[in-house]
Amino acid sequence: MALPSFSDRSDFDDAGRGFVTSLDSAVITAADGTTVRDGGAYGFLDGECPESTTSPCAASTAI
Repeated sequence: MALPSFSDRSDFDDAGRGFVTSLDSAVITAADGTTVRDGGAYGFLDGECPESTTSPCAASTAI
């Protein structure tokens, strides 16, 4: 299997042309007002992982 050629930028150019803008509120609602997608609900993923988390391996050995 051949490696992809990164010198051919046509895929990157096509993808960039399809980008219109980012959503400020990141909330998409249906016609009846219910929330369909809330991108802000995933903001907790941007933070750092606390050091106090227990790894699943350590938890299983404690049982």
